[in-house]
Amino acid sequence: IAREMHDSLAQVLAVAHLRLRALETRPSVAGDERVRADIDDLATLCREAQRDVREAIVGLKDAHHPERSLLEHLDAFVSVFSRTSGIRTTLHADTAAELNLSPAAEVQVIRVVQEALANIRKHAGATHAAVRVTTRDGHTEFVVEDDGVGFDPGHPRGSDGFGLVTMRERTESAGGTLHLDAAPGRGTRVVVTLPDAAPARPNAPAPARVGEAVA
Repeated sequence: IAREMHDSLAQVLAVAHLRLRALETRPSVAGDERVRADIDDLATLCREAQRDVREAIVGLKDAHHPERSLLEHLDAFVSVFSRTSGIRTTLHADTAAELNLSPAAEVQVIRVVQEALANIRKHAGATHAAVRVTTRDGHTEFVVEDDGVGFDPGHPRGSDGFGLVTMRERTESAGGTLHLDAAPGRGTRVVVTLPDAAPARPNAPAPARVGEAVA
């Protein structure tokens, strides 16, 4: 799937972006500010979509490493995001041990972190972001925060509204809760709290990890 996305969708978006930029230089367009502004908006959307596709490809490729722990998966994605977005992003965890989450919860939290970071790149105007992982009292807490411009949660920007709904649905499907701390003029914090996995039954088969095929 990652290869197909790269060879088809990513390439189409790249060509569309280049053609839109070339269109801006045509004499019939150069003198029309309104048309140039529309073209610039479309080119920006293409560039954002290219970044989304690249991040999705990274997530798909990373899923083919079932030997990695959840923290290793997050660290790999955060490293790529920091490099490609230009936003200095770090991962902090209060433990190096494997987290006690169900395989389904692991998948959902990876997707939530990816969506939260994508929103930071698109809308926050941030220079720094962090993913923090804390274990406590039978729960694991994941915090994604930035030093950006913030926003009014009652009036989310652009695709933020849909993204927040999706993150909340993913969190709740894993039995967790999502809290949003945001306001105009300051950074944003997304806090996801997930319960530890129930103890395995005696002689029960081990569940598949992130990216591992199920027989």
